[in-house]
Amino acid sequence: MLEVALAQKFIEKLAGLIDYNVNIMNEKGIIIAGKDSSRIGSFHEAAYKIIKNGRDPEPDGEEGILLPLVYNGKRVGVVGINGDPKEIKSIASVIKMGLEATISYEMQKEKVFKHRTNKEAFINQLLFEEKLDLDRLFFLANQLQYKTTLVRIPILIHVMDNYDLEEIFKLIRRHPLHTRQDISYRTDDYHVIIFKNVTDNRNILADYKYIIGEYLNPIFMLLKENNINYRSYVGSFQNNLLNYRTAYMHCKWMEANLVGDSGFFFYDHVGKYFKSMIPISELQSVFNVFDEILDDSVIDNYKEIIGELEECNYSMVQASKKLFIHKNTVAYRVDKIREIFNVNPFASKIDKEYLSYLYEYLNNK
Repeated sequence: MLEVALAQKFIEKLAGLIDYNVNIMNEKGIIIAGKDSSRIGSFHEAAYKIIKNGRDPEPDGEEGILLPLVYNGKRVGVVGINGDPKEIKSIASVIKMGLEATISYEMQKEKVFKHRTNKEAFINQLLFEEKLDLDRLFFLANQLQYKTTLVRIPILIHVMDNYDLEEIFKLIRRHPLHTRQDISYRTDDYHVIIFKNVTDNRNILADYKYIIGEYLNPIFMLLKENNINYRSYVGSFQNNLLNYRTAYMHCKWMEANLVGDSGFFFYDHVGKYFKSMIPISELQSVFNVFDEILDDSVIDNYKEIIGELEECNYSMVQASKKLFIHKNTVAYRVDKIREIFNVNPFASKIDKEYLSYLYEYLNNK
């Protein structure tokens, strides 16, 4: 636990401040650092007894004093100072306190580094590794104290301008709605992924948008205050680590395919997602002849009008606003489509699905 490099660095700092000879022993009673380099590696029996037997500090031979080094209530080493015990008692206590503070600080740094290292390895296994190592994934989850069967939902935040993402993480860490079971990580310089734990919310299916909105609001306020453009994508519920990558990809699909708003929820676009999963070859086998039958002008009109109606839930008023044309013009162009295909998507669900899949083909061929 008591590192050689740490002990030697401490001795080097002391060298210019005091004339006394100081030795540091590890938990095995071995001298690992000291002004007298010839003694390094030697066994110090008195120090070993202090550590193993819990004996009280005692003089180090005729001249000197030994004091235990304690970390988290455990003796991890001993520091010895040569000199008249009566004269060096005060300075020995100061050295002991300084060394214990240094050990505590370094151990905390190591703990944070280990957490970050484990978390990076965990996220790589969870989202990016081509060959998933299940044993390692669940081992790392256990090390990070993540419960693996909680219901979580992914939130992907895309920061579109140059901005220090650490500011977002500072806010997340002090966020009253952020818990130890929320998994957050910076995937690159512009993206933050958060798997938000929503297990304890009984009405989660009805209320999740409000819950996520309340959680994200301080983050968005911070970005707005700094004039930073952003997009957010909320994916699908998952309660199995093996499905988190799929949920993350749902967020990435939204990022690649949806435009307009600053925030998107996957379940609002699940129909479009499933359509996008149909192989273009399958659509081609169904609709390829339409290319020969329909004029280019008809196809262009179809793609623009049906595409906008799809986005506006077949509201001609909303579609006309988004296309910047009069509602009557939209109605006229819709009538042209209805005449060509002998359909009425406003009255028939079957006709609407037919036109929708044809649009998917024409727009992606």
